Amino acid sequence: MKRLWLTGADGFVGQHVARAIAAAPSQAISLVSAASPLELRDGASVDRVVEHVLRDGADWVLHLAAMSFVPDSIRDPETCFDVNLMGTVRLLNALVRHGFKGRFLYVSSADVYGATNESAMPLTEASPTLPRNPYAASKLAAEAASLQQYRAGLIDVVVARPFNHIGTGQRADFVVPSVARQLALIARGEQPATIRLGDTSVTRDFSDVRDIVAAYLALLQSGRSGDIYNVCSGQERRVADVVARLVALSGCNAVIESDSARLRPGEQRRAVGACDRLRRDTAWSIRCEWDDTLNTILEDWKQRLT
Repeated sequence: MKRLWLTGADGFVGQHVARAIAAAPSQAISLVSAASPLELRDGASVDRVVEHVLRDGADWVLHLAAMSFVPDSIRDPETCFDVNLMGTVRLLNALVRHGFKGRFLYVSSADVYGATNESAMPLTEASPTLPRNPYAASKLAAEAASLQQYRAGLIDVVVARPFNHIGTGQRADFVVPSVARQLALIARGEQPATIRLGDTSVTRDFSDVRDIVAAYLALLQSGRSGDIYNVCSGQERRVADVVARLVALSGCNAVIESDSARLRPGEQRRAVGACDRLRRDTAWSIRCEWDDTLNTILEDWKQRLT
């Protein structure tokens, strides 16, 4: 049995990782719990937590903890870099210092591709990395820091670059949960039948968070040391079409309105990834049906607002 330490366990993805492991019939993985909260900006905190989890037998580390909301990174880039880059460096240094011999999976972001040529789709791991915002820049820098430690022979590292992922428990700051929440409010008569959004003409590569989690676990098991992996569906979806499908599945008659306050300057117009490397090395594939994913999110917001 492998013992997994999960940073960011209380976050959107972390909670789905815990559920996936608990539901696994083989019980091939168990979670290691930290004795105290992990504060990535505090070196002493990182050192204490790492010492504890390694003493408890951690074989793998899945590093999810991050400042992950792009507008937050634009408002406060210094904190973003301190958490995402320097926090990762503190974590890696503590793992090496305490003799960690297992695998470290760094969860980066497809945002690192940034201002790539829109005609050069799908994006592969060899595509140029041209970050547009502090979040993406901090993630790319943390990738480099992680892989430097690997190349120095200090730690086994694999890097994941997930594209957009959606599912139950996600904050309403993101487009799909924002729409689902507003539809739930409309159904309850607590909001006019108008949904306010930013630019819906952009395209994105959406996956169910349950498929993303399955990819992370597969990479911990079978990913190649020192490699970078796109984690995505390979299907380009226009945000306007995703919103229209959510509205149709909800049964609400809602009007979509543009909200200038939600527009992001310099936003990438198109994004879709290729995950051939992930499929080749782990035999992973998308399992969740699109309408099932959207229906699950709609139902989640109904329950959360009850």
